[in-house]
Amino acid sequence: LCAEAPSRDFELSLIAGQKERALSALESLPVREYSRVIGLLDSRLDLLARLCGLLKTVRVQWKIVAAAGAPPFVVSMLLPYAKNYEAGRVVQLRQAMVVVDDAVRSGVRVGPMEALVAAW
Repeated sequence: LCAEAPSRDFELSLIAGQKERALSALESLPVREYSRVIGLLDSRLDLLARLCGLLKTVRVQWKIVAAAGAPPFVVSMLLPYAKNYEAGRVVQLRQAMVVVDDAVRSGVRVGPMEALVAAW
């Protein structure tokens, strides 16, 4: 659990739009974790987009949690931020993530994750 703390802090800060906090968390995130975190963010974007759509049609929180198709604790964690993840924004974030992931996989160690924070 402790090993996941930097990646969890980075992920949640980024999703919440707290860029300074995300950059701070990035300092303690091991480079070897970058690709894994990008993959996790990609799956979170799927859920955030789904929740954003549900927020438009379903008004009762427990129904949103039930319809989301994810563990309730994850849904509860992401639900406050879901309204900020319309389909168009999710597409833009995914495009940025593809570029960053490609750079990380190509061996670039300084800059790609900071660029992801800036694009977010």
